[in-house]
Amino acid sequence: MLDKIKQIKDWFKKVTKTKNSYEKGEIKPTRDWRVILTTTFFVLVILGGVASFFYFQVSNGSLFSVSPDMSDGEIKINRPLFDKAVADINIRKTVFERVKDGKNIPSDPSL
Repeated sequence: MLDKIKQIKDWFKKVTKTKNSYEKGEIKPTRDWRVILTTTFFVLVILGGVASFFYFQVSNGSLFSVSPDMSDGEIKINRPLFDKAVADINIRKTVFERVKDGKNIPSDPSL
């Protein structure tokens, strides 16, 4: 009878046992370091391959090549917008000169 109760208890433990990862294993620093170093090695190999690809592309001059038909196009400038930008720069220059000479002191923005 005791043997049968023990079998039932063992079966119940087996059925109700949770399958959490921390119950089966312990902390293994050797395994963790192996995973870290292996991952780092593979990342460095991949980065080395990408760097060598870019190096050879730049060395051959094929990475930054521009077709001649793109660079020969005529550039159109929006003249009113350009004049407005130049006028704004000139206004800023005169304000800067007045502040530099001490004629116009701007208000303190921290007040």
